[in-house]
Amino acid sequence: MKKQIGVLFVLLHLCNASSRSVVAAANVRTNQKCSTKTREPPFGKWIEEARLLGCCSPLISASMFGAASAVLLAGTAMEPVSRALYFWRTAGPAIFHYKFTQWWLEASKADIEKRDLVYESLHDRYAEPALKMMIRQKGLYVKLGQVLSSRPDFLPSQYIERFATVQDSIPQWPIDQVRAIVEKSLIVELGLSWGDVFESMDDIALGSASIGQVHRAVLTEKWAKTTGYRGDKEAAVKVMHPNSQKLFAYDFDVFRWVCRIALPGWKGFLDELERRIMSEFDYRHEATSLDEVRSPYKSRVYIPQPLQELCCRHVLVMELLKGRKLVDSFEDGLANAMGGHDLAKAYLAKKQREILLGSCDGTDYDAIWRLPIVNKLKLLWLRRVASKYIDLLLDVHGYQIFQNGCFNGDPHPGNCLQLEDGRLGLIDFGQTRRLTETERYDLARIVCALNDPSTDAIGIDYAMQTAGFQLRDASAEMMVKYATIFFDSDEDSKHLGFATPQLYFASLMATNPLVVIPDSAVFVARTSFLFRGIGSGVGSGPLRTSQRWQEHAAAAISQVS
Repeated sequence: MKKQIGVLFVLLHLCNASSRSVVAAANVRTNQKCSTKTREPPFGKWIEEARLLGCCSPLISASMFGAASAVLLAGTAMEPVSRALYFWRTAGPAIFHYKFTQWWLEASKADIEKRDLVYESLHDRYAEPALKMMIRQKGLYVKLGQVLSSRPDFLPSQYIERFATVQDSIPQWPIDQVRAIVEKSLIVELGLSWGDVFESMDDIALGSASIGQVHRAVLTEKWAKTTGYRGDKEAAVKVMHPNSQKLFAYDFDVFRWVCRIALPGWKGFLDELERRIMSEFDYRHEATSLDEVRSPYKSRVYIPQPLQELCCRHVLVMELLKGRKLVDSFEDGLANAMGGHDLAKAYLAKKQREILLGSCDGTDYDAIWRLPIVNKLKLLWLRRVASKYIDLLLDVHGYQIFQNGCFNGDPHPGNCLQLEDGRLGLIDFGQTRRLTETERYDLARIVCALNDPSTDAIGIDYAMQTAGFQLRDASAEMMVKYATIFFDSDEDSKHLGFATPQLYFASLMATNPLVVIPDSAVFVARTSFLFRGIGSGVGSGPLRTSQRWQEHAAAAISQVS
């Protein structure tokens, strides 16, 4: 199992290496085309034979690529063993193919364009099987897919596009297993029976993620009228998947071993990912977060109220928000403007890819120009409405980050609802982040410095260093570039000719890398980057998050002072 995870990291590392070759090529060449047709390494037949052998005998596949894993797992539960063997049968040939291709390209001294062509064919070939493996394995594999699908600097676009499909929902666990978890939690932790609390629960989940899934349920009259609870009899019940914490913890132990032995550079990424994920395995924390993040914006943005008396480690009972996902509502509006749901779905899929890849600029002028005038007006109105929603969400998150100090560390378009009363609803606060007073103050100073024309590079550099950022080689000008892409805008990357902000960031890291990035800044920067991408996607034009967050940052400085 240790080797299994180790080779998984190697595969990701190799994919990243091939991505960097694409980055380098983009920076040194123009739009010239490669006229030389490059052959894929002539051993595809071997790969198919290896795959066939793996399908016929998992033990042969395991012995080829990691017999030690079976030994390490001797005497343990069968589920981890079967997961390891399935991994080798599915991923082993792909890993070998990537590794052999790397050797073949280096031995043949292939130029960068030839390498790109060959690697692109491999990405096309193995991205879909990787997604299928991820969905079957569930748990940590799905969580990695969700995290990596928002990191184009880690993976090629073929993997990004496939892995993005697990952002919103994955296949749910059977209802009988879900109900058993709820019944056990109620009895063991709260001393209540199923009939005491629920009249019914829907068999089909409202949504399913890597750790848990949500079902609609009907509360008994007693609990629906709990003092202080504003919801009605309908409730949303979030239930943790069976044994998910055990499997996640086991896999993280193995990942840590691999990082110590083979990939020490991944340790920071792994540590932060583990902190994020393992904090989600007690739904009582999320229930507390739901109460903390409410703000003065509740007249326009609503967050569900948890029924604290019924919340326990593996079950979260909360108010059911009645509405539709904002992206679904937006799709209906697009269908009306563009003349059909198929066109709208294609457009949204394109925009999602662009947002994830960082190449979204909101300039679909050719497609818009071909529409009839009535459809153009509908589309322009829809973009105006969407821009207002983006402004509101930026405002709310700015308040939560700088004034409240408690915010959703993983904002996602699928977690925004358009409620029946016209308000926005925000759900899923499993990865709530909390900032100390000092952290809020330091980050607020960076935002205010970026938005103040009188602050020079030295002032911004000082604010960044005070917050904990550290460059390999001291440079105020370079620190300003990092501050801008983290907390302000993507305009620098566009002006310098980079296709995506990720490529620009990779270029900065290759020139003079940040050797220290404070944990407190990671999720704030991610929030800034995500909303800038979404804003571009709906055509709201270039967004400067420092400008939108200026008021809240200034308030945070005043509070501390």
